[in-house]
Amino acid sequence: MNDLKKGERIDVSVAFEKIGDIIISEFPIEFSIIIIIGIAAAIVVFYQFYWKNKSVKLILPVLKKDEKIIFDTVMKHGNGVNQKIIVKDSGYSKAKVSKVLNSLKERGLIKLERIGRKNKVYIEKNFEKKA
Repeated sequence: MNDLKKGERIDVSVAFEKIGDIIISEFPIEFSIIIIIGIAAAIVVFYQFYWKNKSVKLILPVLKKDEKIIFDTVMKHGNGVNQKIIVKDSGYSKAKVSKVLNSLKERGLIKLERIGRKNKVYIEKNFEKKA
């Protein structure tokens, strides 16, 4: 460097990169696809849960008091609840529970499955369409 004379050239190269563009340019496409799929799945789950609860909220005010109690009992225990459990939880007689369950069945809110001398009670999956 000390041997340079006036008018001589020095070759210099400089490399630089922008810090702000690194994040966007190195963001993998696969990662963005996974994020989009995750958001879409979350939206689907939310709307299914929302519509299910909305249909139940629409049905319950229309039911009579005894029908509400029995329908709530079936929902509390989940699908496939034994009729004896409904009798025990509701405090109604076997005949009363049977009569109310048949009324709910006629409206398309529940499904009764006879197993021997017992009944299993299921909530109809598409009861909001039938009611």
